[in-house]
Amino acid sequence: AMAYANGRVYLLKGNKTPEFWQYGITKENLNLLTQNSNLKTQISKLIEINPNPFNKLTTINYTVSVAGRVSMKLYNASGRLIETLTDEYLNAGTYTTRLSAKSLANGIYFLKYEDATNSSEVKLVVQ
Repeated sequence: AMAYANGRVYLLKGNKTPEFWQYGITKENLNLLTQNSNLKTQISKLIEINPNPFNKLTTINYTVSVAGRVSMKLYNASGRLIETLTDEYLNAGTYTTRLSAKSLANGIYFLKYEDATNSSEVKLVVQ
């Protein structure tokens, strides 16, 4: 499913997957998107988590589109901050980090990602 509101595009992958993507979009990019039926050529996934659900360790791959401050924080289902994974200046590029479930109780968590132009929230499941 896809929706556009307040300058953001929201995507839900569906079919029993926990992936939810949110993208900041400019008017120029929105015009390109409306003219192009293949959204994948215009929008790339910000965060990929594998495996998810996980029970020991998961790998988080993320793409920074422009250099700037990048923040990635893990929250529990109640909205309490559990851990800050990244909060630093990064150059544009693709990065990888690992998240250990050692200190996490089983349950649902939310990973919030923000950079200079984009933000995204992904649901994580610890089993």
